[in-house]
Amino acid sequence: QQLLLTFSSNVTEPKLANAINYSSIKKRFTVMKAHTSKQKTWLLSFLLLPLIALTLYGFSGRKQIIKDLNPITNVQSADSASPSMMNEYKNYISKLDAKHPIINLNEHQRIVAIYDLMSSKQKSQVEKYPEIQNVDLSNTVAKKPTNKEFESWKNAEEFAVWIDGKHTKNSELNNYSVQDIYHYTGSTVHKNARSSQYPQPYQYHLYTQKDFEETFIKSKVNEYNQKLKAYLEATKKSNINKADDAELLIQKSQIDRIYKDFTADEIKTFNILKNSDINLQSQKKATLKEIAEYNKLAIHYNSQSQEKMVIRMKDMRRIRELYDKMTTEQKASAEPMPNFPPPPPPSKDGAMNATLVNKTISPPPPPPPANASDKQKKAYEKAMEEYKIQRESYTYKHTNDKGEVVDIIVIPENDGIVPPPPPPATKPKTSKK
Repeated sequence: QQLLLTFSSNVTEPKLANAINYSSIKKRFTVMKAHTSKQKTWLLSFLLLPLIALTLYGFSGRKQIIKDLNPITNVQSADSASPSMMNEYKNYISKLDAKHPIINLNEHQRIVAIYDLMSSKQKSQVEKYPEIQNVDLSNTVAKKPTNKEFESWKNAEEFAVWIDGKHTKNSELNNYSVQDIYHYTGSTVHKNARSSQYPQPYQYHLYTQKDFEETFIKSKVNEYNQKLKAYLEATKKSNINKADDAELLIQKSQIDRIYKDFTADEIKTFNILKNSDINLQSQKKATLKEIAEYNKLAIHYNSQSQEKMVIRMKDMRRIRELYDKMTTEQKASAEPMPNFPPPPPPSKDGAMNATLVNKTISPPPPPPPANASDKQKKAYEKAMEEYKIQRESYTYKHTNDKGEVVDIIVIPENDGIVPPPPPPATKPKTSKK
Protein backbone atom coordinates (compact mmCIF):
# COMPACT_ATOMS: atom_id res chain seq x y z
CA GLN A 1 0.00 0.00 0.00
CA GLN A 2 2.83 2.35 0.76
CA LEU A 3 4.24 1.82 -2.69
CA LEU A 4 0.92 2.68 -4.27
CA LEU A 5 0.58 5.84 -2.17
CA THR A 6 4.02 6.94 -3.27
CA PHE A 7 3.04 6.57 -6.91
CA SER A 8 -0.22 8.45 -6.30
CA SER A 9 1.56 11.60 -4.89
CA ASN A 10 1.88 14.81 -6.93
CA VAL A 11 4.90 14.10 -9.04
CA THR A 12 5.84 15.91 -12.21
CA GLU A 13 5.52 12.93 -14.48
CA PRO A 14 3.01 13.22 -17.31
CA LYS A 15 -0.37 11.76 -16.39
CA LEU A 16 -0.64 9.98 -19.74
CA ALA A 17 2.56 8.03 -18.99
CA ASN A 18 1.40 6.78 -15.58
CA ALA A 19 -1.53 4.37 -15.01
CA ILE A 20 -1.94 5.27 -11.31
CA ASN A 21 -4.92 7.45 -12.06
CA TYR A 22 -6.79 4.71 -13.96
CA SER A 23 -10.03 3.39 -12.43
CA SER A 24 -8.55 -0.12 -12.01
CA ILE A 25 -6.13 1.21 -9.39
CA LYS A 26 -9.01 2.58 -7.40
CA LYS A 27 -10.73 -0.77 -7.55
CA ARG A 28 -7.60 -2.45 -6.19
CA PHE A 29 -7.59 -0.09 -3.23
CA THR A 30 -11.24 -0.88 -2.58
CA VAL A 31 -10.59 -4.63 -2.64
CA MET A 32 -7.57 -4.33 -0.29
CA LYS A 33 -9.55 -2.34 2.23
CA ALA A 34 -12.56 -4.71 2.13
CA HIS A 35 -12.95 -7.32 4.95
CA THR A 36 -15.00 -10.48 4.41
CA SER A 37 -16.93 -11.59 7.47
CA LYS A 38 -16.41 -15.09 8.90
CA GLN A 39 -20.11 -15.89 8.59
CA LYS A 40 -20.01 -15.26 4.86
CA THR A 41 -16.89 -17.43 4.51
CA TRP A 42 -18.54 -20.36 6.32
CA LEU A 43 -21.70 -19.94 4.28
CA LEU A 44 -19.78 -20.07 1.01
CA SER A 45 -17.91 -23.15 2.19
CA PHE A 46 -21.13 -24.98 3.01
CA LEU A 47 -22.49 -24.12 -0.40
CA LEU A 48 -19.35 -25.29 -2.21
CA LEU A 49 -18.98 -28.64 -0.45
CA PRO A 50 -22.16 -30.24 -1.91
CA LEU A 51 -21.23 -28.93 -5.35
CA ILE A 52 -17.75 -30.47 -5.10
CA ALA A 53 -19.22 -33.80 -3.88
CA LEU A 54 -21.74 -33.92 -6.72
CA THR A 55 -18.99 -33.14 -9.24
CA LEU A 56 -16.74 -35.93 -7.93
CA TYR A 57 -19.62 -38.43 -7.88
CA GLY A 58 -20.79 -37.50 -11.37
CA PHE A 59 -17.38 -37.95 -12.98
CA SER A 60 -16.31 -40.97 -10.96
CA GLY A 61 -16.72 -44.63 -12.02
CA ARG A 62 -16.08 -48.11 -10.67
CA LYS A 63 -13.93 -50.59 -12.49
CA GLN A 64 -13.67 -54.18 -11.28
CA ILE A 65 -10.27 -55.78 -11.80
CA ILE A 66 -10.14 -59.55 -11.44
CA LYS A 67 -6.83 -60.69 -10.09
CA ASP A 68 -5.76 -64.19 -10.99
CA LEU A 69 -4.85 -65.93 -7.75
CA ASN A 70 -3.48 -68.88 -9.69
CA PRO A 71 -1.21 -67.37 -12.31
CA ILE A 72 -0.36 -69.81 -15.05
CA THR A 73 3.30 -69.88 -15.86
CA ASN A 74 5.11 -71.69 -18.59
CA VAL A 75 1.92 -72.24 -20.62
CA GLN A 76 2.13 -73.93 -23.99
CA SER A 77 -0.19 -73.53 -26.91
CA ALA A 78 -2.69 -76.25 -27.75
CA ASP A 79 -0.54 -77.68 -30.57
CA SER A 80 2.92 -77.56 -29.01
CA ALA A 81 4.87 -78.64 -25.94
CA SER A 82 5.82 -76.14 -23.25
CA PRO A 83 9.47 -75.11 -22.61
CA SER A 84 9.54 -77.21 -19.44
CA MET A 85 8.36 -80.24 -21.42
CA MET A 86 11.05 -79.64 -24.01
CA ASN A 87 13.73 -79.42 -21.31
CA GLU A 88 12.47 -82.62 -19.69
CA TYR A 89 12.53 -84.42 -23.03
CA LYS A 90 16.03 -83.22 -23.94
CA ASN A 91 17.41 -84.17 -20.51
CA TYR A 92 15.96 -87.67 -20.83
CA ILE A 93 17.45 -88.21 -24.29
CA SER A 94 20.87 -86.85 -23.25
CA LYS A 95 21.10 -89.27 -20.30
CA LEU A 96 20.37 -92.37 -22.39
CA ASP A 97 23.25 -94.60 -23.28
CA ALA A 98 23.04 -95.02 -27.04
CA LYS A 99 24.62 -98.51 -27.02
CA HIS A 100 23.05 -99.93 -23.87
CA PRO A 101 20.02 -97.83 -22.94
CA ILE A 102 18.33 -98.69 -19.65
CA ILE A 103 14.71 -97.65 -20.08
CA ASN A 104 12.17 -97.16 -17.33
CA LEU A 105 8.75 -97.95 -18.82
CA ASN A 106 6.84 -95.22 -16.96
CA GLU A 107 9.43 -92.57 -17.85
CA HIS A 108 9.47 -93.75 -21.46
CA GLN A 109 5.67 -93.49 -21.72
CA ARG A 110 5.84 -89.95 -20.37
CA ILE A 111 8.51 -88.97 -22.89
CA VAL A 112 6.46 -90.45 -25.74
CA ALA A 113 3.47 -88.38 -24.58
CA ILE A 114 5.57 -85.20 -24.59
CA TYR A 115 6.82 -85.99 -28.09
CA ASP A 116 3.24 -86.44 -29.27
CA LEU A 117 2.43 -82.96 -27.92
CA MET A 118 5.27 -81.31 -29.86
CA SER A 119 4.67 -79.30 -33.00
CA SER A 120 6.37 -80.29 -36.25
CA LYS A 121 8.98 -77.59 -35.73
CA GLN A 122 9.74 -78.79 -32.19
CA LYS A 123 10.07 -82.41 -33.36
CA SER A 124 12.59 -81.35 -35.99
CA GLN A 125 14.77 -79.79 -33.26
CA VAL A 126 15.09 -82.90 -31.11
CA GLU A 127 16.17 -86.52 -31.45
CA LYS A 128 13.27 -88.96 -31.45
CA TYR A 129 12.93 -91.26 -28.46
CA PRO A 130 14.16 -94.86 -28.86
CA GLU A 131 11.44 -97.29 -29.90
CA ILE A 132 10.82 -100.21 -27.57
CA GLN A 133 8.79 -103.31 -28.28
CA ASN A 134 5.56 -103.19 -26.31
CA VAL A 135 4.28 -106.56 -25.18
CA ASP A 136 0.55 -106.64 -25.80
CA LEU A 137 -0.78 -109.09 -23.22
CA SER A 138 -4.24 -108.95 -24.78
CA ASN A 139 -2.93 -111.10 -27.64
CA THR A 140 -1.88 -113.89 -25.28
CA VAL A 141 -3.16 -117.31 -26.30
CA ALA A 142 -4.32 -119.44 -23.39
CA LYS A 143 -2.06 -122.40 -22.60
CA LYS A 144 -3.77 -125.17 -20.68
CA PRO A 145 -1.77 -127.74 -18.67
CA THR A 146 -1.80 -131.47 -19.05
CA ASN A 147 -2.77 -133.80 -16.21
CA LYS A 148 0.89 -134.69 -15.69
CA GLU A 149 1.92 -131.03 -15.40
CA PHE A 150 -0.94 -130.25 -13.04
CA GLU A 151 -0.04 -133.13 -10.73
CA SER A 152 3.67 -132.18 -10.70
CA TRP A 153 2.87 -128.70 -9.32
CA LYS A 154 1.65 -130.28 -6.09
CA ASN A 155 5.30 -130.97 -5.18
CA ALA A 156 6.09 -128.19 -2.68
CA GLU A 157 9.86 -128.83 -2.86
CA GLU A 158 10.04 -128.22 -6.58
CA PHE A 159 7.36 -125.64 -7.33
CA ALA A 160 6.22 -122.32 -5.89
CA VAL A 161 2.67 -121.78 -7.09
CA TRP A 162 0.46 -118.70 -7.53
CA ILE A 163 -3.21 -118.93 -8.47
CA ASP A 164 -4.83 -115.81 -9.91
CA GLY A 165 -1.95 -113.68 -8.63
CA LYS A 166 -1.97 -115.00 -5.04
CA HIS A 167 0.67 -117.31 -3.62
CA THR A 168 -0.98 -120.61 -2.74
CA LYS A 169 0.13 -123.69 -0.87
CA ASN A 170 0.71 -126.60 -3.22
CA SER A 171 -1.79 -128.68 -1.29
CA GLU A 172 -4.52 -126.21 -2.31
CA LEU A 173 -4.32 -127.62 -5.82
CA ASN A 174 -6.26 -130.63 -4.50
CA ASN A 175 -9.30 -128.33 -4.44
CA TYR A 176 -8.89 -127.66 -8.18
CA SER A 177 -9.09 -129.81 -11.26
CA VAL A 178 -6.95 -129.53 -14.34
CA GLN A 179 -9.97 -128.07 -16.18
CA ASP A 180 -10.07 -125.15 -13.70
CA ILE A 181 -6.66 -123.95 -14.89
CA TYR A 182 -7.23 -121.95 -18.07
CA HIS A 183 -3.67 -120.67 -18.54
CA TYR A 184 -0.25 -120.96 -16.91
CA THR A 185 3.23 -119.50 -17.13
CA GLY A 186 6.39 -120.83 -15.49
CA SER A 187 10.08 -120.10 -15.14
CA THR A 188 13.25 -121.58 -13.70
CA VAL A 189 14.78 -119.77 -10.72
CA HIS A 190 18.58 -119.88 -10.47
CA LYS A 191 20.18 -120.58 -7.10
CA ASN A 192 21.46 -117.03 -6.62
CA ALA A 193 17.91 -115.68 -7.18
CA ARG A 194 16.10 -117.96 -4.74
CA SER A 195 14.94 -116.70 -1.36
CA SER A 196 14.18 -118.30 1.99
CA GLN A 197 10.49 -117.72 1.37
CA TYR A 198 10.56 -119.26 -2.11
CA PRO A 199 13.48 -121.71 -2.24
CA GLN A 200 11.95 -123.84 -5.01
CA PRO A 201 13.76 -124.06 -8.39
CA TYR A 202 10.52 -123.45 -10.32
CA GLN A 203 7.82 -120.79 -10.04
CA TYR A 204 4.49 -121.19 -11.80
CA HIS A 205 1.55 -118.79 -12.13
CA LEU A 206 -1.80 -120.41 -12.77
CA TYR A 207 -4.91 -118.56 -13.99
CA THR A 208 -8.57 -119.44 -13.98
CA GLN A 209 -10.58 -118.32 -17.00
CA LYS A 210 -12.00 -115.23 -15.25
CA ASP A 211 -8.62 -114.00 -14.05
CA PHE A 212 -7.00 -114.83 -17.39
CA GLU A 213 -9.45 -112.49 -19.10
CA GLU A 214 -8.81 -109.74 -16.53
CA THR A 215 -5.03 -110.10 -16.54
CA PHE A 216 -4.40 -110.72 -20.23
CA ILE A 217 -7.39 -110.14 -22.50
CA LYS A 218 -8.44 -106.93 -20.73
CA SER A 219 -4.92 -105.79 -19.82
CA LYS A 220 -4.93 -102.88 -22.26
CA VAL A 221 -8.48 -101.93 -21.30
CA ASN A 222 -7.59 -101.97 -17.60
CA GLU A 223 -4.51 -99.83 -18.21
CA TYR A 224 -6.60 -97.35 -20.18
CA ASN A 225 -9.29 -97.19 -17.48
CA GLN A 226 -6.69 -96.69 -14.72
CA LYS A 227 -4.99 -93.84 -16.56
CA LEU A 228 -8.33 -92.30 -17.50
CA LYS A 229 -9.50 -92.45 -13.87
CA ALA A 230 -6.28 -90.77 -12.69
CA TYR A 231 -6.71 -88.07 -15.34
CA LEU A 232 -10.33 -87.34 -14.38
CA GLU A 233 -9.42 -87.16 -10.68
CA ALA A 234 -6.58 -84.76 -11.51
CA THR A 235 -8.93 -82.49 -13.49
CA LYS A 236 -11.26 -82.24 -10.48
CA LYS A 237 -8.41 -81.24 -8.17
CA SER A 238 -6.87 -78.76 -10.61
CA ASN A 239 -7.75 -75.08 -10.07
CA ILE A 240 -6.69 -73.95 -13.51
CA ASN A 241 -7.88 -74.55 -17.02
CA LYS A 242 -7.40 -78.14 -18.14
CA ALA A 243 -5.98 -77.10 -21.50
CA ASP A 244 -3.30 -75.01 -19.78
CA ASP A 245 -2.12 -77.62 -17.29
CA ALA A 246 1.04 -79.32 -18.57
CA GLU A 247 0.66 -82.40 -16.38
CA LEU A 248 -2.93 -82.91 -17.47
CA LEU A 249 -1.92 -82.58 -21.10
CA ILE A 250 0.71 -85.30 -20.67
CA GLN A 251 -1.82 -87.61 -19.02
CA LYS A 252 -4.35 -86.90 -21.76
CA SER A 253 -1.76 -87.60 -24.44
CA GLN A 254 -1.03 -90.99 -22.86
CA ILE A 255 -4.66 -92.11 -22.73
CA ASP A 256 -5.29 -90.83 -26.28
CA ARG A 257 -2.39 -92.98 -27.54
CA ILE A 258 -3.79 -96.09 -25.84
CA TYR A 259 -7.27 -95.39 -27.21
CA LYS A 260 -5.93 -95.21 -30.77
CA ASP A 261 -4.67 -98.81 -30.47
CA PHE A 262 -8.12 -100.21 -29.70
CA THR A 263 -9.97 -101.95 -32.49
CA ALA A 264 -13.62 -101.23 -33.22
CA ASP A 265 -14.53 -104.66 -31.84
CA GLU A 266 -12.67 -103.99 -28.57
CA ILE A 267 -14.40 -100.61 -28.14
CA LYS A 268 -17.78 -102.25 -28.66
CA THR A 269 -17.08 -105.42 -26.62
CA PHE A 270 -15.63 -103.68 -23.56
CA ASN A 271 -17.74 -100.50 -23.86
CA ILE A 272 -14.64 -98.29 -23.92
CA LEU A 273 -15.47 -94.61 -23.61
CA LYS A 274 -13.30 -91.95 -25.17
CA ASN A 275 -11.98 -89.16 -22.95
CA SER A 276 -14.16 -86.57 -24.70
CA ASP A 277 -17.25 -88.71 -24.04
CA ILE A 278 -16.33 -88.95 -20.35
CA ASN A 279 -15.89 -85.17 -20.15
CA LEU A 280 -19.33 -84.63 -21.67
CA GLN A 281 -20.87 -87.01 -19.15
CA SER A 282 -19.08 -85.38 -16.23
CA GLN A 283 -20.38 -81.96 -17.31
CA LYS A 284 -24.00 -83.13 -17.02
CA LYS A 285 -25.40 -81.92 -13.74
CA ALA A 286 -28.44 -80.14 -12.44
CA THR A 287 -28.57 -76.37 -12.79
CA LEU A 288 -29.31 -74.06 -9.86
CA LYS A 289 -32.82 -73.57 -11.21
CA GLU A 290 -33.38 -77.33 -11.39
CA ILE A 291 -32.06 -77.83 -7.85
CA ALA A 292 -34.43 -75.14 -6.58
CA GLU A 293 -37.32 -76.87 -8.38
CA TYR A 294 -36.34 -80.22 -6.86
CA ASN A 295 -36.04 -78.79 -3.33
CA LYS A 296 -39.48 -77.19 -3.60
CA LEU A 297 -41.11 -80.47 -4.66
CA ALA A 298 -39.13 -82.53 -2.13
CA ILE A 299 -40.13 -80.24 0.76
CA HIS A 300 -43.79 -80.51 -0.29
CA TYR A 301 -43.82 -84.32 -0.25
CA ASN A 302 -41.53 -84.76 2.77
CA SER A 303 -43.85 -82.53 4.82
CA GLN A 304 -47.01 -84.48 4.00
CA SER A 305 -48.96 -86.28 6.71
CA GLN A 306 -47.88 -89.79 7.58
CA GLU A 307 -51.52 -90.88 7.60
CA LYS A 308 -52.50 -89.64 4.15
CA MET A 309 -50.28 -88.95 1.16
CA VAL A 310 -51.36 -87.37 -2.13
CA ILE A 311 -48.99 -88.09 -5.01
CA ARG A 312 -49.07 -86.52 -8.42
CA MET A 313 -47.43 -88.85 -10.89
CA LYS A 314 -46.11 -85.85 -12.79
CA ASP A 315 -44.32 -84.59 -9.67
CA MET A 316 -42.91 -87.99 -8.79
CA ARG A 317 -41.51 -88.44 -12.29
CA ARG A 318 -40.02 -84.92 -12.24
CA ILE A 319 -38.43 -85.41 -8.81
CA ARG A 320 -36.69 -88.59 -9.91
CA GLU A 321 -35.61 -86.98 -13.17
CA LEU A 322 -34.03 -84.00 -11.36
CA TYR A 323 -32.45 -86.21 -8.69
CA ASP A 324 -30.79 -88.40 -11.32
CA LYS A 325 -29.24 -85.32 -12.94
CA MET A 326 -27.54 -84.22 -9.71
CA THR A 327 -23.94 -84.93 -8.85
CA THR A 328 -22.98 -86.58 -5.56
CA GLU A 329 -22.14 -83.18 -4.08
CA GLN A 330 -25.46 -81.70 -5.21
CA LYS A 331 -27.43 -84.61 -3.73
CA ALA A 332 -25.64 -84.20 -0.40
CA SER A 333 -26.63 -80.53 -0.12
CA ALA A 334 -30.20 -80.93 -1.51
CA GLU A 335 -33.37 -81.98 0.30
CA PRO A 336 -33.72 -85.72 0.99
CA MET A 337 -35.34 -87.76 -1.73
CA PRO A 338 -39.02 -88.32 -0.82
CA ASN A 339 -39.81 -91.90 0.13
CA PHE A 340 -42.53 -92.65 -2.40
CA PRO A 341 -44.49 -95.84 -1.69
CA PRO A 342 -44.54 -98.67 -4.22
CA PRO A 343 -47.60 -99.10 -6.46
CA PRO A 344 -50.46 -101.19 -5.10
CA PRO A 345 -50.01 -104.94 -5.42
CA PRO A 346 -52.12 -106.68 -8.07
CA SER A 347 -55.24 -108.52 -7.05
CA LYS A 348 -55.89 -112.20 -7.70
CA ASP A 349 -57.25 -111.55 -11.16
CA GLY A 350 -54.19 -109.48 -12.07
CA ALA A 351 -55.93 -106.10 -11.92
CA MET A 352 -54.55 -103.22 -9.87
CA ASN A 353 -55.68 -103.53 -6.27
CA ALA A 354 -56.89 -99.95 -5.89
CA THR A 355 -60.14 -97.97 -5.70
CA LEU A 356 -61.17 -95.02 -7.82
CA VAL A 357 -61.47 -91.85 -5.79
CA ASN A 358 -64.55 -90.63 -7.68
CA LYS A 359 -67.07 -93.27 -8.68
CA THR A 360 -69.40 -90.75 -10.32
CA ILE A 361 -67.66 -88.77 -13.02
CA SER A 362 -69.00 -85.67 -14.70
CA PRO A 363 -68.69 -85.38 -18.50
CA PRO A 364 -65.54 -83.83 -20.00
CA PRO A 365 -65.47 -80.08 -20.61
CA PRO A 366 -66.56 -78.85 -24.02
CA PRO A 367 -63.74 -77.99 -26.43
CA PRO A 368 -62.85 -74.35 -26.96
CA PRO A 369 -63.89 -72.56 -30.14
CA ALA A 370 -61.56 -72.52 -33.12
CA ASN A 371 -60.69 -68.87 -32.58
CA ALA A 372 -60.17 -69.29 -28.82
CA SER A 373 -57.87 -66.87 -27.05
CA ASP A 374 -54.83 -67.97 -25.06
CA LYS A 375 -56.77 -67.46 -21.85
CA GLN A 376 -59.57 -69.73 -23.07
CA LYS A 377 -57.09 -72.41 -24.17
CA LYS A 378 -55.39 -72.41 -20.76
CA ALA A 379 -58.75 -72.64 -19.02
CA TYR A 380 -59.66 -75.62 -21.19
CA GLU A 381 -56.34 -77.38 -20.44
CA LYS A 382 -56.90 -76.87 -16.72
CA ALA A 383 -60.45 -78.22 -16.97
CA MET A 384 -59.18 -81.29 -18.85
CA GLU A 385 -56.56 -81.90 -16.17
CA GLU A 386 -59.22 -81.73 -13.45
CA TYR A 387 -61.39 -84.09 -15.47
CA LYS A 388 -58.47 -86.51 -15.76
CA ILE A 389 -57.93 -86.32 -12.00
CA GLN A 390 -61.54 -87.11 -11.12
CA ARG A 391 -61.71 -89.79 -13.82
CA GLU A 392 -58.52 -91.74 -13.10
CA SER A 393 -57.32 -90.84 -9.59
CA TYR A 394 -57.20 -93.88 -7.37
CA THR A 395 -56.48 -94.68 -3.75
CA TYR A 396 -54.99 -97.64 -1.91
CA LYS A 397 -53.51 -98.46 1.48
CA HIS A 398 -49.81 -98.93 2.09
CA THR A 399 -47.99 -100.21 5.17
CA ASN A 400 -44.73 -98.31 5.70
CA ASP A 401 -41.51 -99.50 7.35
CA LYS A 402 -42.86 -98.57 10.79
CA GLY A 403 -45.91 -100.79 10.33
CA GLU A 404 -48.23 -97.80 9.94
CA VAL A 405 -51.05 -97.96 7.39
CA VAL A 406 -51.03 -94.93 5.08
CA ASP A 407 -53.80 -93.90 2.68
CA ILE A 408 -52.24 -93.17 -0.70
CA ILE A 409 -54.06 -91.06 -3.29
CA VAL A 410 -52.47 -91.10 -6.75
CA ILE A 411 -53.21 -88.41 -9.32
CA PRO A 412 -52.15 -89.60 -12.79
CA GLU A 413 -50.55 -87.43 -15.42
CA ASN A 414 -52.61 -85.69 -18.06
CA ASP A 415 -50.64 -87.25 -20.91
CA GLY A 416 -53.05 -90.13 -21.41
CA ILE A 417 -56.04 -88.08 -22.52
CA VAL A 418 -56.19 -86.62 -25.96
CA PRO A 419 -58.55 -83.64 -25.86
CA PRO A 420 -61.25 -83.70 -28.51
CA PRO A 421 -60.38 -81.58 -31.51
CA PRO A 422 -61.92 -78.13 -31.79
CA PRO A 423 -64.83 -77.79 -34.20
CA PRO A 424 -63.95 -76.67 -37.72
CA ALA A 425 -64.20 -73.00 -38.43
CA THR A 426 -67.49 -72.01 -39.93
CA LYS A 427 -67.28 -70.34 -43.29
CA PRO A 428 -69.21 -67.10 -43.68
CA LYS A 429 -72.35 -67.55 -45.76
CA THR A 430 -72.36 -65.70 -49.06
CA SER A 431 -75.65 -64.62 -50.49
CA LYS A 432 -76.32 -65.41 -54.08
CA LYS A 433 -77.29 -62.55 -56.21
